[in-house]
Amino acid sequence: MNHPFSLDTPEGQATAAERMRKAANLDPTLHQLKIIDTESGRIIGQGKWYIRENDPEPLTLSGPYWRDEEHREYTQALGRVYYARRRKAANETPGKVYSAF
Repeated sequence: MNHPFSLDTPEGQATAAERMRKAANLDPTLHQLKIIDTESGRIIGQGKWYIRENDPEPLTLSGPYWRDEEHREYTQALGRVYYARRRKAANETPGKVYSAF
């Protein structure tokens, strides 16, 4: 669901990288880490964490990732259902909430 495009192509990788940059710029609670193989220079791992006081509704999905509007709406509905239980628990827990993907 996070990658409705192919990560096996340079175009898909560039799209994913741009999407992660945008997310980092939009949400100050997002913390990202990448692990680079120092010999090859290739990224071999990554992590993404949100540290928040609560867990808000997900942003509306947009961008050139879906075949059509129906596919985008379906993906967005899956996201709402998938994160609903986590969001409820996070919002009912006092203090900062740690959420990893």
